Amino acid sequence: MPWQPKAVSLNDEASLLYVESATFKLGDGKARMMEDQKWPLACHEFGHAAIEWHFRDSLEDEGVVVDVATGKGQFCVRTFYTAELIEETLRKTTDEQTRAIHIRAVERIIIRLLGGPVAEYIARGWEPKRAIRFSSEYRFPDSDSSRIREFLRGLTGKDDKQYQLRLQNECKAILTEERTWRAVEHLAKMVLEHGQVLGPEIEAVY
Repeated sequence: MPWQPKAVSLNDEASLLYVESATFKLGDGKARMMEDQKWPLACHEFGHAAIEWHFRDSLEDEGVVVDVATGKGQFCVRTFYTAELIEETLRKTTDEQTRAIHIRAVERIIIRLLGGPVAEYIARGWEPKRAIRFSSEYRFPDSDSSRIREFLRGLTGKDDKQYQLRLQNECKAILTEERTWRAVEHLAKMVLEHGQVLGPEIEAVY
């Protein structure tokens, strides 16, 4: 039975469980995965996982699934914030040290979300010069692009792409550390061969 992400209940803080999905369509309109899309997609999912591991979050209950027939990849990036909650928390926090802790917690979530797109760019050999966004994802409120935009608005009051670029560069520095990227590539090969890689297997590689 294929791995399925654990469900989480919605609470007052609008806890979100996002299962990433990417489908690539050929000219005949059938949802199939193009050969040259498999590797970037696999690296995308393990980019998320690599950042989770970097921040020492357990991957025990996580996993990555890539279906090479349909082009769908799955990795959960759990978030427990909304833009409104971030704004309210920062507004009520007067102690500068506590405020800095709150800000860094949100930044780390943004970096987790950026882990996928940044890893995909690295896998393709592309050098991002600007903030990475996929406009097609804005239709889906739980997508990487939508949540990154929302959290930036919560932190800065606007969709601050310069702020994102700073976090994006931090994310890239983490992923391009030699041992980390070697692990991403190793795990991407595993998932393309076996279809899924479970949390304990990911942790064993790191």
